[in-house]
Amino acid sequence: MSTRRTLKLIAVIAFVAAVLAVGNLELFTRPCGHREAVWSHFASILSPRLAGRHDCVVMNKLYIDFRLVDAAQDKYQREHGSYATSFDSLTNVAALPSYEFHFTSDGQHWSVAVPPLGDWFPGHYLITEDRRIHFSRDHSATTNDVVLCKL
Repeated sequence: MSTRRTLKLIAVIAFVAAVLAVGNLELFTRPCGHREAVWSHFASILSPRLAGRHDCVVMNKLYIDFRLVDAAQDKYQREHGSYATSFDSLTNVAALPSYEFHFTSDGQHWSVAVPPLGDWFPGHYLITEDRRIHFSRDHSATTNDVVLCKL
């Protein structure tokens, strides 16, 4: 075997060993806020079939609830000229979310904050009237924190 081929083989083996050694480290954040292991992240780049799927049903419900509040605020603003200042004023929201949330509004700007909830919500979430979902793992989310998505 040539020296060049041997070096390539050693490099590949070293890379695989390094990925396996740190494979359980969680360095990446998924779009839902959950952490993603290094191995899963690299596998998804190489082949989606290697990585498997991560369906966060609870996060989908959170996004839907956020969108419902956003739609209710849009309707309220069209009818009254300003945003609702209390959640009770939003009569067209079908049902209250089944998790803790904090609604804030001054009539000009509004937001909904959701604190962590075990494995379901791995951090703090904040949605504002610009439909951006901000996320922080360590403290209450603000508009200066990471934007997971825009609804």
